[in-house]
Amino acid sequence: MKLAILIGAMQRLTALIIVAVSLIILPVSARSEQARIKNTLITNNKKELLVYFHVDGCFTPKIEEAVQSGIPTTFIYRVVLYNKSEDSLGPKIVSKEISHTIKYDTLRKDYTVSMSEKREPVVLQDFRAAKEVMARVDSFSLTTLDRLVKDTPYFLQVKAELDTIKLPPPLNYLFFFVSYWDFETAWETLEFTY
Repeated sequence: MKLAILIGAMQRLTALIIVAVSLIILPVSARSEQARIKNTLITNNKKELLVYFHVDGCFTPKIEEAVQSGIPTTFIYRVVLYNKSEDSLGPKIVSKEISHTIKYDTLRKDYTVSMSEKREPVVLQDFRAAKEVMARVDSFSLTTLDRLVKDTPYFLQVKAELDTIKLPPPLNYLFFFVSYWDFETAWETLEFTY
């Protein structure tokens, strides 16, 4: 009789754990699918091909909560340039990775955004402005113009993702579900002629 009660209790506990994990995973997965690359612009100066873009929907409530609690959060942007081969991607010309990291200082009450494409970090008091800096890439030099051929079609692909939040032990065991806060956009593909 006691064994049957114990088995029943374990089954209820297992069901409860499955429901709890589902509640954590499913809403975040649904929101993370909404993140997308927007407003991509390809231009050039006298020497370089420049790329501008913005990521919309990348700050979920859980990511905002992590940032506000002082956890450094990094977005990774992947930018790839291809030759066009008929109607598909041809040979890859260049592939680059950009990282933006935001860190909230709970004592000074400010946000420091470090960007791999910029030399100096940006320090802001306003969280909305800091999120905007995190989600935007301006005037990123993808390649030099001498690697491109005039009047030739190319494809540009851009993708954004949250770098997995890494917590120190023992927090990584207590907050194992942090990895479910990740987001990743689909590849944004643009065709252009230089």
